[in-house]
Amino acid sequence: MTVGDILVSINQASLDTMLPLTAVQTSADIERYYKEGYSIGITATEFAKKYPRLPVDKIYAAHNVLAPLYYCELDSTTVPIVLSLNIYGDKRLAVNSESDEKFQQRVLGAAENISTGNAPFIRSYLFSLEDSLRVSVLSRYIELSNPDEDLYSLFLDLYRTSDFGFSALKEDDLQKVFAGKSQKQKQDTIKRLSSLPDTVTVYRGEGSKSTPYEKSFSWTTSYKAACFFACRIPSLENSRIITAHVSKCDIIEYFPNDEEKEVLVPPAAVKDRKVDTLYGINALTDEIQAFFPLYQRYRSRISSLYDAYGRANDEEHDAEHTLRVLFDALLLVQVQGIALTKKESHQLCDAILYHDIGRTNDDVDDSHGAKSNDIYHDAVPECNSATAFLIEYHCLDDRKALADLKASNIRDKERVWLLYTILKDADALDRVRFGMRAVDPKYFRNEITHKLLPTAQRTSQSSSGTPIPSPMFLSIIVMLFSTIGHTTNVNLRFLKTDAWIWSFRTTSVMAMRMLQISIASTTSLCSHICIRTQSFRWLPM
Repeated sequence: MTVGDILVSINQASLDTMLPLTAVQTSADIERYYKEGYSIGITATEFAKKYPRLPVDKIYAAHNVLAPLYYCELDSTTVPIVLSLNIYGDKRLAVNSESDEKFQQRVLGAAENISTGNAPFIRSYLFSLEDSLRVSVLSRYIELSNPDEDLYSLFLDLYRTSDFGFSALKEDDLQKVFAGKSQKQKQDTIKRLSSLPDTVTVYRGEGSKSTPYEKSFSWTTSYKAACFFACRIPSLENSRIITAHVSKCDIIEYFPNDEEKEVLVPPAAVKDRKVDTLYGINALTDEIQAFFPLYQRYRSRISSLYDAYGRANDEEHDAEHTLRVLFDALLLVQVQGIALTKKESHQLCDAILYHDIGRTNDDVDDSHGAKSNDIYHDAVPECNSATAFLIEYHCLDDRKALADLKASNIRDKERVWLLYTILKDADALDRVRFGMRAVDPKYFRNEITHKLLPTAQRTSQSSSGTPIPSPMFLSIIVMLFSTIGHTTNVNLRFLKTDAWIWSFRTTSVMAMRMLQISIASTTSLCSHICIRTQSFRWLPM
């Protein structure tokens, strides 16, 4: 199970598939429902004995093997109430060592506050739910509500901060929401749209588990944002970018100031759709096999080279980075069908081998290419001028590199420039290790490079060859990130010393604090926590 699988899995819950705990009376029931996709580790009798103040007939399990139990009031006349109990199996994740008694009081108090219909309570409650369950509850809430500007505002806020599940909204739900748009809200939308032409080019990025574009309202005016959404969940399968056109008058909403540049438009209004496939690693088996002997030959040299020059292997530009650049470069050559001579292949691979060996930090440093070139000259007495050029100029501006190449004595300048673009693109592809938002496809130099983003995303998580931690361990962590605050950037990758690092970014300071408390209280899950500006970094045991 991959991290992407977990992210998708925890967002499969819905009101329609909730299972009452009263159906679980024996261990045989637990086993039977687990096979059907429910994660339950406690019978109804055991629950009633342990938590007597919570009516057992209001306890439900979501159709999701990674989901906790929920306290539910599904027949509420204001909004269906679905509160996570943070009970996994038969264990409860306690915040600040909260007692069972206080826990029960807190749950019942929260349900009572929500049932009053108080708008701030309902808003806060909806934001606390994982995405697909949030949308399921929102759909019922829309049915119970009158169309007005507050409902429209709530819908927009939830839509912009939810990544899964909106395909479940019915057309009637959406029409009701849009009907409540106030005159001021309409004028604000017109103002935001004023910078766009009458016909707008829009993009949509989809992974293998995304809502298909034929049913989606969500598009973007940014190709970079579309690439992010196509590749944000690591997968072995292909993803895709859809390019289309819409009339400005058909756009429901536009958010030009957001990084995502999101456009809301009815699916029927999207015209001239063109699909561009991005390659998952499963689609590239033959291509990988074709260059794998050369890759293995150079792979065996990377670790020894970095060891020889005392480079640490826990930096951003370490031996593993070099290994991934090598892989991505050779894959780029193969997929784009570039016919390199044996000499050119070795020039490229040698340049990759040494390109960062002179780095002494992970900061922006346009001098490290020259330092790496010095090491290359010391290590290889009969060094190649083309390889030396690639090493020294890979970190410099293309315009300077091209000007100096033209002025040099290097022969076959056109072919060396081709090798330069391959190295630069492969180096840029591995920026996925900082998260997909760190990659801007407009800077790629080769036609095929953007198509390799899903593969680069996957290899950035697996180059160490170390297995991902257990699914249940990760499920708990993903749950915390998904349900507490809006997650705008998530990145999981391997570090030296057999640890994993999870970078979390949220727009809510309160959410950060709650997450810190939740993780810190679960001492068995982590050994180190520290706060950086609007982000967490922690290492599990």
